[in-house]
Amino acid sequence: MIQVEDDESKNSDEMIVLQPGTYATVYFDDDFYDNKKYYDILIKYINENNLKVIGYFYEIYDITRVGNDGEEKSLAKIEILIEEYKK
Repeated sequence: MIQVEDDESKNSDEMIVLQPGTYATVYFDDDFYDNKKYYDILIKYINENNLKVIGYFYEIYDITRVGNDGEEKSLAKIEILIEEYKK
């Protein structure tokens, strides 16, 4: 589950429930603004393995923090639903 927090829903209990299935996922622990490189990694993996995607990418942030060095980092994942792999 993902809690949605934006200007419209800050005080609500709206939740987005992802469709059940198999997801291609990349995890990262990096600056929020550097997420493009992780999309590139995931897209490259999808293309190299001839995976068929279904739907949209989801970014899920578990935690955002500021380190002792003052740099903000996020522990997160990017995922997209794929067709079940058949052997």
